[in-house]
Amino acid sequence: LVIITLSVIGLYMLKKDSADGRLFMWKISSQAVAQNPWTGSGWDNVPAAYGQAQEKFFAEGNYSETEEYVAGTPEYVFNEYLQASIAWGLPVTCMCLLVVIFCFYIGNRNGLYGICGAILSLSVFAFSSYPFQFPAFVSALFVLLFTCIVQTIKSKKSIILYPVVCGLLLCTFVCSQNYRQDSRIVEACKKWNGSRIFYQSGAYSRAELEYAEIEAEMKGNARFMFEYGHTLHKLHKYKKSNEILIKALSLSGDPMILNIIGKNEQELKEYDRAEHYFLRSVHRLPSRIYPYYLLAKLYSTHEYYNYDKFKWACNMVIHKEPKVQSTAIRQMRDEIRKLSRTTNIK
Repeated sequence: LVIITLSVIGLYMLKKDSADGRLFMWKISSQAVAQNPWTGSGWDNVPAAYGQAQEKFFAEGNYSETEEYVAGTPEYVFNEYLQASIAWGLPVTCMCLLVVIFCFYIGNRNGLYGICGAILSLSVFAFSSYPFQFPAFVSALFVLLFTCIVQTIKSKKSIILYPVVCGLLLCTFVCSQNYRQDSRIVEACKKWNGSRIFYQSGAYSRAELEYAEIEAEMKGNARFMFEYGHTLHKLHKYKKSNEILIKALSLSGDPMILNIIGKNEQELKEYDRAEHYFLRSVHRLPSRIYPYYLLAKLYSTHEYYNYDKFKWACNMVIHKEPKVQSTAIRQMRDEIRKLSRTTNIK
């Protein structure tokens, strides 16, 4: 126990920031599970559920500097048990765990120590990473579980195992349907890959035409939806842009989506709504400087001017320490300093 304790402490100190980040992800993931514990949020909506839970956590204000520093917008929560709980709810996750434990038990009873060791290894791996996001690991798990059951049936001919086999076959079918790529989606992804050059080079009119053709097939892809919504923002089609970005927000926890929605609302003269989305972005990832910059610009407008709020946002932009210094942050600070001088803010 002493050796294990010292080893754990040593590993933690070796990569402290990484360990703190992993622990924080699990903390937020637990809160995301608590928001919808029975039915879950859906497998594709896990990043969005995580982002909403993190936003709520930071909005309450009871957090440490370390938690603010390590927070991010992960696509996976680095714990498949929590990932499954967010996606499907606690009952389904517990049922899946019971099946795995049962297969491990009967395999161990029948001397299948190699198979059981493989199941145990995969279970430990799933505790701190995301192997089941890849079909190969899902297939490996089902093969291992089937092997335990089939060997037990051959040796003991136990009738009680047949329902378990049927359940595993059903799970295999469901998973295969989830991983199966429709030919239209494959073609749409290929077209998107070729069309991104227009988006990345600033040819937004052409990018809009290309993206509009594949929107129906790509509506479950958060990155595509963000690029499409951002393209429409650049073309000053603010209402249509928000329609697309709201859909992207249901798939992703990226605060940049909230920033673009807020900018659209500001252009539409909906200043209260713009402030709402900018503040949501601040709460979702408080270490970012950009949403404070957008708030400072919003509060400096003639139609929505507020000295106290403007002063607060300016101070955050100028004095808040970012994770990584960059040219963009220096440019934002220079611009905000020029704005603050006009109102004698120091």
